[in-house]
Amino acid sequence: MIDDPILKRRKDESLKDYEFRICDNKDKYGLSWDSVAEILNSERGETWGESKYRKWYVAFKDGIEYTAKKNINSNEILNELELKKIELLEERKKLQTVRTEYNKIAREKSRRDLLFEYVREGFERLDEIEPVVKLSYSNPEQEHLLSFGDIHFGKQFKSLNNVYSEEITYNRMDSIIADTVKYLDKNNISYLNVLNLADSIEGMTLRISQMQSLQSGFVDQVIKFSRYYAKWIRELSKYTYVNLHHLEQSNHTELRPFNSSRSEYPAEDMERIIGMYIQDTLQGHDRININLHKGGIAEFDLLGYNFIALHGHQLKGKRNAIKDLSFHRRKFYDYCFVGHWHNLDISTIGEGLTNNIQTIQVPSVMGSDDYADQLLSGAKAGALITTFTKDKGLTDIHNIILN
Repeated sequence: MIDDPILKRRKDESLKDYEFRICDNKDKYGLSWDSVAEILNSERGETWGESKYRKWYVAFKDGIEYTAKKNINSNEILNELELKKIELLEERKKLQTVRTEYNKIAREKSRRDLLFEYVREGFERLDEIEPVVKLSYSNPEQEHLLSFGDIHFGKQFKSLNNVYSEEITYNRMDSIIADTVKYLDKNNISYLNVLNLADSIEGMTLRISQMQSLQSGFVDQVIKFSRYYAKWIRELSKYTYVNLHHLEQSNHTELRPFNSSRSEYPAEDMERIIGMYIQDTLQGHDRININLHKGGIAEFDLLGYNFIALHGHQLKGKRNAIKDLSFHRRKFYDYCFVGHWHNLDISTIGEGLTNNIQTIQVPSVMGSDDYADQLLSGAKAGALITTFTKDKGLTDIHNIILN
């Protein structure tokens, strides 16, 4: 087709005149826009698509027709055409930006999914063990919730009133089981809700100073803790039915690639891998039910009361947490459980029909460190068992002290 003499550029014909002639006589020459692009790309040595020439022709012809009608001078013609070119360039840049962002998102998602697939392939299912206590659900009027968080496994330090290491973490988690079993036996409880408020590992992406207190690297922290955590849950299930809520988002466990800021990549959180590990390795255990909460916020119902739980780093203030969360999620909450601040604090912020509206701040398994000593805000390491009674709400608080 290009060999047709009429489609070739004449010696006395400028490139712009030639392009306009081919575009303007497209139908006369029996050409499609794809054919126009092929002919003009051959002359220019380019690889542009047909939309490039089609849009240029429309803009150029508009300028000529406008000039003919208004008889405007040559400077105004050039300005009009330049504006058209700028508009086309802006549209092209918008499209390039959208494509770049889409490819970035697709690449990140594929990489994350592949990582989780590789990790999941290495999971080994834990066999069930012989229960110690036979279960009998004797009190439908009450629910019990064991809550803990801020374990910070992998951190090692000695502060004013506290010493911490991986071995001490194991001992404290074992102590939680021992104390909980005594409480279960004393109160004849065979069904226990359990809440892990995250920051299960220390991580190593928040600040350079973290490196000085790490006993294990990031990956080793995840592997070691996940294995222990699964066995810890299985051990607890010897004595009670375990209904576990595991949060999959916190500040210490998140990854911050490319020098990104806090929560810029919320899906990149190693707490999710820990949750996947316990869910897969304990799958099929009759006494264990695991609820994973990917968005970093757990919602559940006990005795008709609405509970919400989150690590706490997302909040701007604890006092207004229930009000803010209720507003944003369009749901009324009776109780809000948070961690992050490493000390026990129970605030009553209002009154419901049969209960107090309360924010319950759970102590940390780690306890106070040098940073807490500097702020004069240390608190004992601990966990919490709360009892909720039908038509009364929170009726009992059992504080577990771990150091």
